[in-house]
Amino acid sequence: MKYNVSSKKAAELFNVNVSTIKRWSDSGILKCRKTAGGHRKFSIEDIRIHASELNLGLSDFMKLKSSSKVIENSSVRKTANLVKAFEKLLLKGEAEKAEHFLYNLWLNNLSLQEIFDDIVSVCMKNIGIKWMKNLIKIEDEHIASKALIAALYGFEKNITGAKSNGKKAICVCFENELHEIGILCVKITLEHLGWKVVYPGSDLPLKSLSDLIKIVKPDLVCLSAKGNHLNKKGIEIRELAIKNGIRIINGGNPGLKSINGIIYCSGIRDLMFELKKNFKLI
Repeated sequence: MKYNVSSKKAAELFNVNVSTIKRWSDSGILKCRKTAGGHRKFSIEDIRIHASELNLGLSDFMKLKSSSKVIENSSVRKTANLVKAFEKLLLKGEAEKAEHFLYNLWLNNLSLQEIFDDIVSVCMKNIGIKWMKNLIKIEDEHIASKALIAALYGFEKNITGAKSNGKKAICVCFENELHEIGILCVKITLEHLGWKVVYPGSDLPLKSLSDLIKIVKPDLVCLSAKGNHLNKKGIEIRELAIKNGIRIINGGNPGLKSINGIIYCSGIRDLMFELKKNFKLI
């Protein structure tokens, strides 16, 4: 789903005349697209960017079909409340509403680190704990996971990323790893920072990863791998990194730690630290 508004709605959001919106559009200050009938349509993301340039807080004037509670909790970073509300949407399988929820967090200036580490990750951990305690059924967990994946793909399409930084990455779930939510969040983050990302998804065998590295020649490989699988293939993975002059980052298991040649990141904040440290791009 794309979030677009008319000239009239854009004028209401900025509290200006429609003529001002048209002038901004004609001068290129505020991007727009025109329909077949010649009507201007403005993406909410472009409105967010222009509002930021004008030092306007979106939480102060943009409701965008969002409940006042979501906006209030976003503006003051009441993450526990946001997690609880997001969890309800996922357990109901409300993928579209979950996507809209994430996008409203973004519009209200939560960073990707906050959205992914403090909301998405915590929410899925809570759902996992409820399943282990038999408070929900396995089908409930599956429904929530599928809804979240769909919401993340939709969210990804609606946020504006930086210009290409010339760097390439492969983001992948290693063989026998089927849970892609964490690595999908990594993919979205890297693309937002201007990386070109190749994303094979889940359960990729080592041989296939090796072949892909030779073709793509990435600067970085981000893995989601279980501890036992990583330990068995760790030497081969490190050899891949050394041979191809790439850095490998692994996540997905809280019990893992960094080992020779493979850096462990517990979340997006750790990832951002490593990118700044090793690539000087942030």
